[in-house]
Amino acid sequence: MIRIGITGPNGIIGKKLISFFEQETDYQIVLFHRSGDFDSKHRKVFFKHYDELKVSDFKNIDVLVHLAGNAHNVSTNSEKNIKKYIDSNINFTKKVTKLCVQSNVKKIIFMSSVRVCKPLHGKIIEEVDWKEPLNVYGLTKLKAERCIQAITKKSKINYIILRSSLVYGPNVKGNLAILVKMIRLGIMPPISKIDNSKSMIHIDDLVRSIGFFVNDENYRNQVFNLTDGTMYSISDIYRILMSANKKTIPKWTLPAFFLELLKFLSKDFYQKLFFDDAFSSEKLKKTGFKTHKKLSQINETDY
Repeated sequence: MIRIGITGPNGIIGKKLISFFEQETDYQIVLFHRSGDFDSKHRKVFFKHYDELKVSDFKNIDVLVHLAGNAHNVSTNSEKNIKKYIDSNINFTKKVTKLCVQSNVKKIIFMSSVRVCKPLHGKIIEEVDWKEPLNVYGLTKLKAERCIQAITKKSKINYIILRSSLVYGPNVKGNLAILVKMIRLGIMPPISKIDNSKSMIHIDDLVRSIGFFVNDENYRNQVFNLTDGTMYSISDIYRILMSANKKTIPKWTLPAFFLELLKFLSKDFYQKLFFDDAFSSEKLKKTGFKTHKKLSQINETDY
């Protein structure tokens, strides 16, 4: 019987992960949640602020899966935003890692992001590559990773850091959800062929990867990129989503000046759409873990 603690259980990944473990009988689950209105049959630890958490809350937990934090990129690095991200992504992580060490938790699995490294044009980024993150989200995730590595260095606890690429699947949020909504409403203009490269992963495979490392005994203190192993251009993504929604791709395409206007209006959104965002998951593949889903296999209910 493996006893698993999960922070951020009410998020999209958290809910999927709980469902994943509920399909088996070999797990006991403890949920760490910020409010008292979370309905679940599992043992719960409620708190208003992470400073309320104590060593006894983590006793008898074998593996902590730390999902909680601010999960989406921000383009406006306001003082308020920066403080929020520092508190949620760095200070919260530091607190729970220290409590894990003090309570003899065996392993902590941290959900990070490929955003800890700035995308590089024409390069597929591996776990050992590093380039200063583009924004406060990536920077705070990177610092959270380093907090875990520093705090656990002289302890017996094992850490696994999972850097997720762009997630697709039911109820996902962010720019991909906006793109899907525009396609469904019929207001998404056609995207001409653009030869950029983007890495993605289905939410089910992301959850399965967490389950894999919960049970794994071979890998200690490692960082892994999570992708489905396929490189997609924004043109590929547009074509696949149009087909999944049974939409006909128009024969006309946007003129070049429109793309320049988009770049002027929202540089952040433009970069996310048209820049390279390619990451290698060869290291993950060598563990024996295999993803099951590709974007090309989806239908209108799969994202």
